[in-house]
Amino acid sequence: MRRPGVYVAEMASTVTQRRRKRLSAGPRPWHHLRAPEAPARFRGPGQPTAVVGHMGAPAVAPPNSPEGFLAAHRLGADGIELDLVAVRGGSVVVAHDEGVVAATTDVLPLDELENLLASPPLSATPVLLDVKSGGIERAIAAALTGARLTPRAIISTTDPRVLRALRFASPGATRSQTFPRSRRDPQRSTFSRRFAELRRPFTRALMPLIVRRAVHRHGLAAVTVNHQLVTPALAKMLRERGVELIVWTVDDHDEARRMLDLDVDVIITNDPAAILQARSEHLAREHGAHASTAASADRT
Repeated sequence: MRRPGVYVAEMASTVTQRRRKRLSAGPRPWHHLRAPEAPARFRGPGQPTAVVGHMGAPAVAPPNSPEGFLAAHRLGADGIELDLVAVRGGSVVVAHDEGVVAATTDVLPLDELENLLASPPLSATPVLLDVKSGGIERAIAAALTGARLTPRAIISTTDPRVLRALRFASPGATRSQTFPRSRRDPQRSTFSRRFAELRRPFTRALMPLIVRRAVHRHGLAAVTVNHQLVTPALAKMLRERGVELIVWTVDDHDEARRMLDLDVDVIITNDPAAILQARSEHLAREHGAHASTAASADRT
């Protein structure tokens, strides 16, 4: 008969092995999803980090509005990000959440968004569609086809169920999962804000494992990660796998420099002009460093 201490140790070992097996990537089951063969990308080979306007350009125009999208394009942004949410009656509109829809009647319907993105000057602009509601996947798939958006659109969401539904509604669409997945706003109270701050270092340490598992399970060609959770290990892991790293939402100049030093693929920002300036400064520093290295090599 085994002693109680030995039995407890064996049980603990078994539980640990099960957890490791659950978290490891492992072989992809038949029902897991694969990325499209030619995914849409904001950043092409050899190009610098792309700068994408968050909900257009809220620093100079109303968010999620035609004026905002056109302003982002005019400022030189490499793409635009916008939010899609379902409203009563089953229709889809461009808005951050249902609260925004309830507070105003000035929202952009999905069919008008199709016309806007299919017409100059936005007819070739890459787009990130942030899906806030489930059950609208077929409407999004129809919009991708109607505006010929599939080759230049990435669909992102926090909900894995939406990712799976999109895979079957629009097999050729490029999918991204948004991290972290928070059911409640961490800024709603002092306690929740402090708790999020205490938990952040642990979340940062686990992000490479969490994201790698999601990429494998959902066939992601891109991931959309809050800038506070982006680390060198995460950026390196995604670069090795050819997965585009989209970072949200960066408005601070020093944080933009950190993201540029990590060579992330996309920076989403409320102020495209400021982050484009930071990118120009970063490229100038890199060019100066390369020139200095070449001059030193010539002297030796």
